[in-house]
Amino acid sequence: MSSTRTVACGTCHRPAAGGIDPRSLSTAPESVNPGPDGVFSTTDDIIGSQGVPSNNSDGTYNLNDNFLMKPQVTGRLAPSYLNAQYATDGLFWDGRATNVFRDPITNAVVLNANASLESQSVGPPVSAAEMAHGGRDWNDAAARIQGVKPLALAENIPTALEIWINDRTYPELFLEVFGTADVNAQRIAMAIATHERTLFSDRTPFDRAVAGIQPLQPLEQQGRQLFGTADCTFCHGDALLSDQIFHNIGVRPQADDTGRFGETGVEFDRGSFKTPTLRNVELRPAFMHNGGFSTLEEVVDFYDRGGDFPAPNIDIAVIRVHNFTQQEKDALVAFMSRPLTDPRVANELPPFDRPTLYTESSRVPVVSGTGRTGAGGEEPEVTAIEPPLAGNPSFTVGLSNVIPTTQAVLVIDSTDPGVGSTIPASGSFAREVIQTQDNGSGDGFGSVVLTVPTTPDVVGATFFGRWYVTDGAAANGFAVSPVFEFTVFGDAVAPGSTRFDFDGDSKADVSIFRPGPGEWWYKKSSDGGNYAAQFGSGTDTITPADFTGDGKTDIAFFRPSVGEWFVLRSEDESFYSFPFGGTGDIPAPGDFDAMGRMIRQFSGRLLRRGLFFVLRMAALRSSRLERPAINRRLRTTMETAPMTFRSLGRLWPNGGSCEVRMELLRCSSELRVTMPFRQTLQEMERQT
Repeated sequence: MSSTRTVACGTCHRPAAGGIDPRSLSTAPESVNPGPDGVFSTTDDIIGSQGVPSNNSDGTYNLNDNFLMKPQVTGRLAPSYLNAQYATDGLFWDGRATNVFRDPITNAVVLNANASLESQSVGPPVSAAEMAHGGRDWNDAAARIQGVKPLALAENIPTALEIWINDRTYPELFLEVFGTADVNAQRIAMAIATHERTLFSDRTPFDRAVAGIQPLQPLEQQGRQLFGTADCTFCHGDALLSDQIFHNIGVRPQADDTGRFGETGVEFDRGSFKTPTLRNVELRPAFMHNGGFSTLEEVVDFYDRGGDFPAPNIDIAVIRVHNFTQQEKDALVAFMSRPLTDPRVANELPPFDRPTLYTESSRVPVVSGTGRTGAGGEEPEVTAIEPPLAGNPSFTVGLSNVIPTTQAVLVIDSTDPGVGSTIPASGSFAREVIQTQDNGSGDGFGSVVLTVPTTPDVVGATFFGRWYVTDGAAANGFAVSPVFEFTVFGDAVAPGSTRFDFDGDSKADVSIFRPGPGEWWYKKSSDGGNYAAQFGSGTDTITPADFTGDGKTDIAFFRPSVGEWFVLRSEDESFYSFPFGGTGDIPAPGDFDAMGRMIRQFSGRLLRRGLFFVLRMAALRSSRLERPAINRRLRTTMETAPMTFRSLGRLWPNGGSCEVRMELLRCSSELRVTMPFRQTLQEMERQT
């Protein structure tokens, strides 16, 4: 959902990490925010989640003061999304996602209670640090969802989810769920929130012990008892192990992060944060709102010493020195570990199963090796993190750590362009020239936005790229970045054919159809040769188009009297036919599903009633018949193989597939129909 196509909700919230971001590690520099002082490696640093580089609506990158051209890091640790449906006073650490859900575009109240999940869902997609480009709003975010293929970047999609999606678009999925195909902010929020409401982890050893099914182990049971006597249950009580209230427990000075105060303006809330649930807490890589602790042992030590930073609003009856023994500390850690962990969460089993997302995959471009230094002994830095997905219209490659206002050349080739004595003159994937910008402090940067081709020769191929930056201080007069490598993935699509291009040279051919004898004549633009074939009659409607996806126009016609299509294959001059349409219909073939092959569409009397029918080429499996004789009238006694049709969003009454031989025997769930106007199934059945 992010502007850069690199961040999803599930990127920063994963079950196996206890519902938070597994990348939030104190040992990972790329997950560190410098905190309020803006300086890295100081005591106020924050362990957060990697979002997006500072970027613009056109896909280009900016140079951020703290993160340069790297992904920005959030100012707080991502809270767990598991069991979040039970929140009673808002979500996020400061509770800013309230129980009242308002449309993020109109601000109109949509849900007036128990809607914290919906409120939370609309925040990150328009956050310039987490997912968004500068100035992004929910019209932009919704348009992105409407136009992309569901889970196009994901792998290992759970079977049940993949079956349900069934190669449909988001508008088609929204049609099934909401009744219409509109994709908007309200519906996206509701869809995300509804999924999150299924994620309650109530099958832990602790739950079994409370139910009297199976007792905890001795050390765990001791920890459970100590958990109560040490007043841990004051905040972490009840089944959720959270009171859902905001407290200052002295993790950091109040001035570092005002927390709940920023929402309420109430002085007592200064530095207070929402109590997190402890369910699945052992799975988390970091703890507290700033990610300040990396282990449960560190958390217990913190409470044992009574916190770190006193403040007027800290309840000293609870946050106090305990002087636990080591054995007591071990018992507390033992209780918060296995007993509070749902095995389904730890192992990502249903309903906590999920796809493997892009940032976890091997599809992310890899930067390696060295380049050539320029002014100040600095080597140009390349940023290549976006998905090399076939058809991606915004595959951005960034450049930083260079001098400003100089020429920079991006070269991407099938082999490493190398660090040579001259800048490569070409690149099989791209060669782009830009002028580096100045961030105002003398630091140069730039970026190039590319479209990833969908052609078969590119999809599956591996490419290598480097930046070449004109710099008088560099050897040979230019500095060079390290190499980055990526492999294009996704679906290949054959190039669209030129209309009336019968020989496949991407040029239209001069052609005629002689109705009397049903003869086709065309002159090949590729070699000047002539071709003739007898196919059809004067009462047929000619429909030449590339039906087979080989880049050549096929001779074809529609016979209205019997509602039959006939196609003469360009690749071998065999032919096939199938029924689709009838008298009064206007044939309109086109590549409506973007598979590189024309689809048979008819309209006419039904068009006047606002109805189009589309037979998807992907569903057609026709027999190959004998090659027709040239200059001999084609006989109409043909046989077609069974075919199925697919519906848009709802099933036809009988719910099964159908077999077609010369005529449609019965309607089925596989008939795809696009209806711009309201139409009942019964009316559609009568018309077909």
